[in-house]
Parts: sequence; structure tokens; C-alpha cells
Amino acid sequence: MYRQAAALVLALLAVAVSGDLATSDPLYQQWKGRIVGGMYARDGDFPYQASFRTVDGMHFCGGAVLNQQWVVTAASCVVGRTTEDTRVVVGAYRLSQGGYNLGLRRIIIHPNFASETLANDVAVVRVSSPMVLSDAVQGVRLGSYNVNVAFGALVSGWGRLEFSNPQFPDNLQYISVNVISMLECRTRFAPPYNARIYDSTLCSSSPVGQGTCLGDAGSPLVHGAELHGIVSWGIPCGEGFPDVYAHTSLRTAEWQGRIVGGMNAASGQFPYQVSLTSSSYMHFCGGAIIGDYWILTAGHCLIKRKPEDVIAVVGGHRNEHGGFNYDVKQLIVHPNFNEWTQQNDIAIVRTAWAIHFNTAVFPVKMARTYTPANRAVLASGWGLTSLNVPKPSDVLQYVALRTISNEDCTQRFNNLQNRIVTPSNLCTFSRSAQGTCMGDSGGPLVSDGELVGLVSWGIPCAVGYPDVYVVLVLSALLVAASAIGKFQLGPGFNVQIKDIPSFTAGPNRRIVGGIDAVAGDAPWMVSLRNSINVHLCGGTLLSNRFVLSSANCLSGRLATTTMAVTGSRFLNTAAVPFYGIQIITHPSFNVNTLEHDVALFQTALPIILTQSVQPLPLSANVIGVAVRARVFGWGASVANGGNTNALQFLNVNTLSNEDCANFLGAEGWRIGPSSLCTLTREGQGICGGDEGGALVLDNYAIGVASWGIPCATGRPDVFVRISAVRSWILNFI
Repeated sequence: MYRQAAALVLALLAVAVSGDLATSDPLYQQWKGRIVGGMYARDGDFPYQASFRTVDGMHFCGGAVLNQQWVVTAASCVVGRTTEDTRVVVGAYRLSQGGYNLGLRRIIIHPNFASETLANDVAVVRVSSPMVLSDAVQGVRLGSYNVNVAFGALVSGWGRLEFSNPQFPDNLQYISVNVISMLECRTRFAPPYNARIYDSTLCSSSPVGQGTCLGDAGSPLVHGAELHGIVSWGIPCGEGFPDVYAHTSLRTAEWQGRIVGGMNAASGQFPYQVSLTSSSYMHFCGGAIIGDYWILTAGHCLIKRKPEDVIAVVGGHRNEHGGFNYDVKQLIVHPNFNEWTQQNDIAIVRTAWAIHFNTAVFPVKMARTYTPANRAVLASGWGLTSLNVPKPSDVLQYVALRTISNEDCTQRFNNLQNRIVTPSNLCTFSRSAQGTCMGDSGGPLVSDGELVGLVSWGIPCAVGYPDVYVVLVLSALLVAASAIGKFQLGPGFNVQIKDIPSFTAGPNRRIVGGIDAVAGDAPWMVSLRNSINVHLCGGTLLSNRFVLSSANCLSGRLATTTMAVTGSRFLNTAAVPFYGIQIITHPSFNVNTLEHDVALFQTALPIILTQSVQPLPLSANVIGVAVRARVFGWGASVANGGNTNALQFLNVNTLSNEDCANFLGAEGWRIGPSSLCTLTREGQGICGGDEGGALVLDNYAIGVASWGIPCATGRPDVFVRISAVRSWILNFI
């Protein structure tokens, strides 16, 4: 029992909320702790509810029973308190009577709790004697799924009923609230408070006149009979602003261990992550898969190393076992890399044989634009979790950081010599005890599913200085690849840009010459977007939980930062987003040929079906030649243009795969059994942003838009045949 309790404590202490923006604002300080407009709970309704009290019996905060020995609450509730001056009451629904008044043996505050920002606002306490579980006292289960957007969550507590009345209610109160997305939550707070909404916080929304208030801090937020949050802060009380919680779902609770101050990654969460090891399998650097033979890493990782001494491990989650080992054929350090200044700190690793892609191993997309300051990014790696523990982390770690401007970065290094930040660098900054460390070098820095940097250098480790990365932008990498391509790498072997798939534009994700759709034309049409509401690609609604789209669009993305928008023909129309819970890529998807280029996007919550939101059935027929079909999408109307606001459609004709390959010329080799091609006149066709959209015949889906020669040049457009992937899809929906 003790070991189980200790494991729960360790897991719970891992709740990590990034926060580097401190304040002494007295109004903000009043927000700490804080049900308004609630309902009366009955005896036994919330058997996990706890009341933290002073030794003379005054309630000051809520909590949640985890098991017979441990109670979780907000760190802000118990910071500065001791086991001697704090009690916890369980099994009561009235403050004035009933329950069991217990002393404390131990108070454990999250080591990274920041009292001014309320980052990491979580603590656990161990009671002095085991609780007797009964109908009135029960532990609550930690959330087994990650809540992004949800209806009908319950928050309970004895907080004030109104801000102006300092009296706590005698009877336990509760309200039903809706969990809202981080994006919506941030937009509803003014600076600087919007900067305190992180990946590891939850926000709830309720009507004006309802919400948490002073005295509710530490109280539980429950959805699906599981604990997902602990009341942390908000604008008192019931004024229509969101309430903010520390996230305690199981996925968050697994975030113990640290890059430094980081979190445990889930298996398959970072399919592009590489561990570069010595021939004796000792990890020394990270890397990122960018093609079927190609890995990017930092130049300084490979100095004085030989290919035969390096092994690339892909698809691994644990450092000590698992994953797939690939021998290395070439190590290609940028010819202008400077060991002293760390400029041009980039290198390419070529594996001896092609990397086999699957759901756990997949290349990352390159960023096409530079990353601005104050952008949320993720760093991942197996580096040291502390300078005091000179051993790489066993479990892959990741940490949420924020970029800062190069000017700000330079200023923070002003008191140090020989630390030069140049335009080719990108910097992140976080509070002390959070950042990259030795062994993370060469590891990926990703923003919204795109690779923006590689770990280069910093002041070890997580001591309050920025971390510095080499910028990875496709245009800049073309220059780097050009330089490398001209560099003699060995007898009979020269790297050419065309040999590196991610360095080339490749087939465009790609309606040109289309017509505006009208209401009711395509109720199955879905816009898949990133976390900042930018359209990525199209999709087809198959059920109230599944959207069919392009694997090339969704590969490497996190489902939880991707959303499906339904029921609107216009991209700029406000609509309810449905965040994802998982992305399922077809097991035979080939990143080079784009054969079987389909994936399923599963939403976390059921999509509400209406007259304007309806699923599209899948055709079982093998489509022949000269069939007239219709394709829909919001893609660009010209090559390299932006998305089209109004949904477009275009009538097209199918053609044989043989004719298709001939029309495509040098790209014809990509046409395979799962391909379905269409052709129309020059000036009409699909274009960037149309991938994933449906090709429709008689109100049945017959294809999924995949690729073509950009854009509308009189060449065929290529789709994935529904008949080739239908049986696989039906296994899930």
C-alpha cells in the first residue's frame, strides 16, 4: 500500500505548468483560492472532497482524497504551512459537523511551484493515520484521458458564494462547468494573465454568476468520475471569466522526470525523435528524422566521430531498450561549422539503409517561416535531468518552452564572454530548473508540429539562462544543403539536394478554377486546423468521432493540438472546434510515393450532427475511367497562394493509372494500385490546402486528395482510392 501511495505522490508531483512571468499585482494575489451560483451537495455526493483547516477548525482550502493516505490540493494552499498547524477533514458535506479530522504527517509541494505566477500549483499531503474508506470517504481516480474541450465537468467546494460576503457556506456546493481550449482561455484574459495559461493547465467556463471563489482553491474538477484538475486561480467571482486549474489527468501525471524540469513523453508522441549512440549503445546526442535515409543533428555532436562508431536509434521511448537500430553510412557536418562560436551547428546523418516508417517512426515537417518571439515550442530528448546526476534520462523527456527575441537573448548573455547569438540562432527561455542539458544536443525543437530548431548550446543546465538552437527553416536549409552538396564527402559519394526529401518542395499538398459551394453542398466537409486556428488541410466526416484526411498532412502532428471544424463553408466564420484524441495513419503509408496517403483523426468529444454536419458514406466500388466526380476544398486558388475563405468545388474526370503516370512524366513512378487520378483542363485543379478533401460521386466518397504538380498546370491530380483503404477504415469507425 505504501509503495502504491508513493507512486501516486511521485506521479502527482509531476504536474508541470511552465511559468516565467512573475507579478506582485495585489489584485492577482487576491485571486488565489476562490463556488458562486452553485447547488447544494448531498451527503455522499462527493466522497473524495476534503476540507483543509487551521488547527482551530477554520476552513481555508479544498482538496481531493486520492487513497487512504494521500490528499491532493493546491500548492498555494499549503505553502508556508506546517504539519503542526494544518488539519484535513474528509467524509463531511457540512463544515459545521461530521467527517473525520486528521492530522498531517507530510506536506509535499511541487518543487517548481512559483507563488507569484501559481505555476505548478499542486501539492500532496500524507495524513497521520490511514483513512477508513466508506460510502462517505472514497479516493478519486486520476484522469485516464487528456481533457481538452469537454461539457459537464463538476467542481465542488466550500468557497464564498459571492466575493463581497466573506462567510463560507456550511453546505458543500457544486456546479457544472465546461472545459474550454487553451486558445479560447488565453483570448479571454488580458495581458499579462493570458501568458499564464499553459499546456498543463485547464480552464473552465460558466455563465456570469457562476464560478469558483475564495476558499475553493485546491478543490477538485471531475469529468467522467475522474480527477482532471485542482482549482488554482481566476478573477473573483462568477464574473464570466474562465477559472484556471492545475491539470491532474493521468497523461499529465505521468510527466515526472525531466530534459530538466520536463515531462515523460508518451510512447509514439515524438515519432521523429532519434537517439544517436556510440557503438556500445551509449546515448550522446539527439536528432530528428527528415527523410527515409536522413537525420538532422547538431554539428558539434559529430566532431571527431566516424560513421562506423555511430548508431541511430529510432522509434525508441526508453533509452535503455526498445527502438530500431540503424547503422550509419555518412556523417556530414556543415563545412562552415565553427567549434568555438558554434555557428552553423548543423549536420546530416545518412543511414546505411532506408528507415522503415510506421506510427512510432516518422519524419518531421520543416518549418517554412522563421519562428517569432513568444511562440510555444516543445523540446525533447534523453539528456541529463540534473548536473548532479551524470546519466541520461531513461524515458524520453519533453518540455514546453517559449521563444524569445534574439535581442532579448543577447541581453541575457551580456555578462558572459564568447557567447554570440546570431540571426541563425533561435532562443528559448524559462524559469530556473527547466530547460535542455547535456545529451539533448541535436534534439528537435518543434512548433505546432514543424521542426524549427536543433538544440545547440546553453549555460548548463537550467540555471536561468536561455537555451540556444540553430534555426531550421526550409529556405535556410536549402542554402545549407547546397553548401554541403558541393562538399566532397568521400570517394564516389556526393550529397545532392534532390537526394534529401525534406529539403525539396516535392509534390504539392494541394482548388484552382473552382466554384463557390452553397449551403448544403458538402455537410461532410471538415477543416483541420492547428492550435492557432490556421487551416491545414481538408477532411471528410465519417462519423461523430472520426474524420478521414491525408496522412501527409497529419503525420508528425499531435492530435491534442489539432482541431476539426465542421458545419461552416467559410474559414473565417466562428465555429466550435473539436480537438483530437488520436491520429491513426494507414500502416502502408509511403512518405516517398504517397501511396495509402490516408489517416483518421479521432476527436476527443463527439461531434454534434445537424442538417449542416453529416457524415459521408464510403464507396465500395472500384472506380473506372472517364467517371465524372466532384472535389471540394479550401486550398489556394493559385500556386503558393493562401487558403481560400469560401469552400470551393470542381468537377473532374477520372483517368487510368497508366495514362496518369504518362501525363506526370518524371513523377509518374509514384502512381500505384491505391492511386486514383483525375484530369481537367489547364487552370483547374487542386492546390495547397486541398489535401485530405473528398472526391465525391453520387454522395459517396471515392477518393482522398493527396498530391499533384502544382498547381492546375494541365497535369493530373492524384487521390487515394477509397476502395483500396475502405476495409482498413471500417476497422475503426
